[in-house]
Amino acid sequence: MLGEELALGVLALLADKIILPLFVHSNSTVKVPNVMGKSIEEARLLLGQNKLEVQGIREVANDKAPKGTVINQLPYPNAEVKEERRVYLTVSKGKEIVRVPSLIGKSLRDARVALMRLGLQIGATSYEFSETIQQDLVSAQSVPAGGEAQFNEAISVVLSRGSESQITVPDLVNGTMDEAREKLLEAGLTLGEVTDVHDDTYMGETILSQHPAAGTIVPKNTPVRVSVTK
Repeated sequence: MLGEELALGVLALLADKIILPLFVHSNSTVKVPNVMGKSIEEARLLLGQNKLEVQGIREVANDKAPKGTVINQLPYPNAEVKEERRVYLTVSKGKEIVRVPSLIGKSLRDARVALMRLGLQIGATSYEFSETIQQDLVSAQSVPAGGEAQFNEAISVVLSRGSESQITVPDLVNGTMDEAREKLLEAGLTLGEVTDVHDDTYMGETILSQHPAAGTIVPKNTPVRVSVTK
């Protein structure tokens, strides 16, 4: 009688400690399905069918995956987990939209820094006369301040040449006559009197001096006199 009771006790212990846990464990684990590339709704449905629960959806900018698409999951696909396990999803919110700052009145360097801080960059640059914006500062931008741009988009700017009626004289000294003509034409000035100077130190056709001096503010079409080596 005692032997039978002992045998029954051992069987009960084996059933409780070994057989039952194995049975429960085998029926409570599932493989996590791959939901990457699916919409949130599709991911919820598929995970729910596998007795898993969506938890902690995180949205991040992504310029390759359409908005609302799952781009990452945790646990990863095919991982073996217990039923009712929480699955964390990362979902694309599409291309990131950035509000463009005002660049008007900034130097090219400051404009570039302002854009870089927001994930944008400087695009093409051009020059135009401006009666209101100081020379070499931004007078216009391709996307207005407060406008929307995509992350990493290039914003083109126009830099002021200064007032069309007030020109900054370029530096002509040590340059050639051809270079001087080009600089003066570009600046809106003209070539004035040319004085030949004998100087063996410099090559011929080298400009030794100019008047008005470089940096002087003068009206448009002002003639600039130069002295040139013979």
